[in-house]
Amino acid sequence: ALVAVALSTLETTRAFTLEGPASWVDPLIGTGPSNSPNPVPGGAGGSTIPGAMVPFGMLQWSPDTDKASPSGYGYDGTHIEEFSLTHFNGAGCPNGEDIGILPSTSAIVSSPGTHWTDYAVSFAHVDERAEAGRYRVGLASGVACDLAASERVAVAQFARTWRDRPAS
Repeated sequence: ALVAVALSTLETTRAFTLEGPASWVDPLIGTGPSNSPNPVPGGAGGSTIPGAMVPFGMLQWSPDTDKASPSGYGYDGTHIEEFSLTHFNGAGCPNGEDIGILPSTSAIVSSPGTHWTDYAVSFAHVDERAEAGRYRVGLASGVACDLAASERVAVAQFARTWRDRPAS
């Protein structure tokens, strides 16, 4: 029953179109390297994330990339290591990345708990879309990821696209 509720919520979210000021939000702003003479300590960018979230929401579904500094998402990244549920946007210090989930189409040969980077999947920004409350990306493994959030709920849909794409 819980799965049905989550899927019906995602279907409702899919029909949602942004209007007003929310349509002008670009969640990718601040995810790239900083040209500041003093970026956050140990960091290279604004320490922001492009994932699905709303102001004061309980969960912040977002991808975590291989080039994030200090943690989370870095626009220069070419691989997604996981999609995790908790982040602190703009914190400037290692944080969050709790409850990581990554859909895999390859065989599990080592523990994802201790060797999660072995399962990182490549992606391209042309296959990525971020908007207020929603994040979507197509992975090179052929999996489409769709994340959505509201104040108290976050849902995800991972679907095999069956496109002729090389496995990562």
